[in-house]
Amino acid sequence: MNKDKESQVFEEYVYDVLDKEIGFEIKHYRNKHSQIFIGENRQGIEVKYQKDFLTKWKGWLYFETMARRNWRTDGEWVHAGIFRHLQIPNDNTLWLATGNEELFYLFEKVVLQDLHNSNQYPVKEIEGRTSIGLALPPSILQETCTVKFVKGKAVLMNRPKNPDVKIIYREIKEEDKSA
Repeated sequence: MNKDKESQVFEEYVYDVLDKEIGFEIKHYRNKHSQIFIGENRQGIEVKYQKDFLTKWKGWLYFETMARRNWRTDGEWVHAGIFRHLQIPNDNTLWLATGNEELFYLFEKVVLQDLHNSNQYPVKEIEGRTSIGLALPPSILQETCTVKFVKGKAVLMNRPKNPDVKIIYREIKEEDKSA
């Protein structure tokens, strides 16, 4: 399976898990224009597949902040990922779900922006020079995510920081937090 297909399969998996575990049903934009100029879906959740983060990257996750406008010609850098709203004013992204089928996290975008702006964590350029982003170690992931999903099961970690962010939780017991 190619990389794009793997990412699509993971996105569908995340949508199913979010619906089953926390009652968050995702309605995907089907047309390319809405996906580019608004977001992936009506609920403002961006999904990123990081297949090897537990093995190859030892639990570190990467959050894109800049990308090449045209990666084929080594084009100019533009805001992307957690700062996409600076490039696309109508971007509706509030959440970022990232990881793999074994373990993925749901973050508020504003929390990731705060971590980037704190200058406490490394900013890395991806091989091939197509993307620059924030690299976060495993220790900070659990302290800053809203929900983590272990083999498809939700574990509530932290309440949303932004009071305007709406998310519906089913019963997720606080004692499950240590899972």
